[in-house]
Amino acid sequence: MFHEYVIAILLMAFHGFAMWAVRKYKLEERWGFATFAIFIMWKTQKGKRFIERLGRRRLKVGEAQAVEGPAAWAVAEQPARSRDGIVLPRLPKIGGSDASEILYEGREPKKPVVAATVDIDGSSKGNGEKLAPKAAGIGEETDTDPSPDPNLGTAPRRAWFRIGDLAIGFFIVFMAFMVGLLLWEATIVGLVPDSAAPSPQMALGIPGLNPIIPLGYGILGLAVAIIVHEFAHGVLARAEGMRVKSLGLLFFVVPMGAFVEPDEEEMKKAPRRKRMRIYAAGPASNFLCALICLLLFVFVFMGPVEPRERGAAVINVGFDSPALHGGLQVWELVTHVGGVRIDSAELLFSSSAIEPFAGTEVEVKGLYRGSPTSHQKVLAGVALINLADGLPAKAAGLKVGMVLYSLTLPSGNEAIIVHQQSLGNILGGLNAGEKVSLKVFQRDESSGKYSLTEFSNISLYDKGKYYKSVAPSLWKAEYDGKGFLGITSSYMGILAANPEDLVAPMKAPYGGVGDAGDLVIANFRLITYPLVGLSPMDAPLTDLYTVKGPLGALPPSVFWTLANSIYWIFWLNVMVGLTNVLPLKIVDGGHFFRDAFSYVIGLRVKDRVRAELHAGRVEWMFTFLILFLIVWQFVGPRVV
Repeated sequence: MFHEYVIAILLMAFHGFAMWAVRKYKLEERWGFATFAIFIMWKTQKGKRFIERLGRRRLKVGEAQAVEGPAAWAVAEQPARSRDGIVLPRLPKIGGSDASEILYEGREPKKPVVAATVDIDGSSKGNGEKLAPKAAGIGEETDTDPSPDPNLGTAPRRAWFRIGDLAIGFFIVFMAFMVGLLLWEATIVGLVPDSAAPSPQMALGIPGLNPIIPLGYGILGLAVAIIVHEFAHGVLARAEGMRVKSLGLLFFVVPMGAFVEPDEEEMKKAPRRKRMRIYAAGPASNFLCALICLLLFVFVFMGPVEPRERGAAVINVGFDSPALHGGLQVWELVTHVGGVRIDSAELLFSSSAIEPFAGTEVEVKGLYRGSPTSHQKVLAGVALINLADGLPAKAAGLKVGMVLYSLTLPSGNEAIIVHQQSLGNILGGLNAGEKVSLKVFQRDESSGKYSLTEFSNISLYDKGKYYKSVAPSLWKAEYDGKGFLGITSSYMGILAANPEDLVAPMKAPYGGVGDAGDLVIANFRLITYPLVGLSPMDAPLTDLYTVKGPLGALPPSVFWTLANSIYWIFWLNVMVGLTNVLPLKIVDGGHFFRDAFSYVIGLRVKDRVRAELHAGRVEWMFTFLILFLIVWQFVGPRVV
């Protein structure tokens, strides 16, 4: 931990020195570097041409335009008309077609035309040479602005307007969803134990610093998400007729973001709907990119993935448990217990074949990193892996790692605990307030041997009462009045799953979805793989699987690197998109919310200045509310 702080201090010092150097030596003029708050900005003109091509379809004005005959037309003298909110000049017929249709929609004239040179002032000269439509330059794109007026001689692509309007609709839906989600989470933070509270680093989407975002995949995914986001802003800005001054990156030790710098004056003067299209374009492009990556991940990469062999994949090994002392490891595949073939994780939960092993030492066989394993003298039985504070088991003195052998009922009969299902059946027949005794195997630290110990007169708690107070969403009516020890247990201390079940949600993420609730759960499951150790998928987890089909020819390391990259591009595009729809002043959602709210207020308040003023105040109110709700998720579990 000390070394991490030293590295962090050195990186901060380097960043501070870099900011000083940028200001001292005026690097903006030389290399495009400037400072902004705590960030270093790098501005460039690279990429503008690409944005121009996507956002605009343009024709050259002043050279090789087409007219009928040698006479030129003067643009300034033609009456104007409006299309898609942009004033277009009325033009004469060209080659039997309306010139405005050719110029603004890219149509070709119906017949060959005569070439002429047309200047902005309307003067012209022609040589009378007949040209085919393409030879005359009709419908072709160019790379230079034809005039100081961005609306003259250019044609915005109508498709971008439709996409922008669609993005506005999605933006509103996702904004409402995110605000509702934060409000709901604020009501349940008290149910989160202090030990499970998220760390402050998880609030920062910085690869390597955030514990769930890997450095390499994180940098790749964040770079793609930011580039897609900002380029979408730029393309819609050009489609709406606004100039893009520059593009660039934001640095805080490492690249933290990107930006497209539109002309601020044009943005201020633009109608609300145009601005809202531009604001909505960024998150919408992130969601589209995420959808594309999700389809690739599900159908191209995870589709051909199959388990290498059947068995019980170990996903966790309990502290001080028989499995831990026996040498079993996470992502080891258990195939045999005491000579019994284990084809699935369910057999460790309820198989009658393993019942005779309770309280005895057995051999556990399996596979790890593709090689056979054998663990001798592992104590079979149900081991305790967690004890709830203040409940009967912990109050009686039981400890994590102990192995349950039997439970003496209030009637005096002793029931042997052979596996998880038998324990559940025994406790299911007991009521709150009844007293029981437990016999457990306890390990001696010095010798490593297990000995039988008894805990008597344990008074059972009310299971329904516990779930109502701790996890209301998991409460069931049949829990009321039932006996409850307050333990979490598993066979040998192993938490296991079938290998095919681990990847099933990745192969068919929406399988079994029947209603809106199932759909929400499926979407949440897609983004929680990093929280449960399933992404990035690396060895030894990936050693449980083989890849069929053409992609099976790739080396496993290459295949899984590509699969992980696609997933993290998906994941970070979702996160960047969802963050930017929040009504925070510093992100797209804040600007969008202000314009949308000012429009609503403007329906009642005719004074636009007053409407903008009220909208600005409400924007600040929502900004503070959202910041509080975010901070509360980290502070709430520790203070409630």
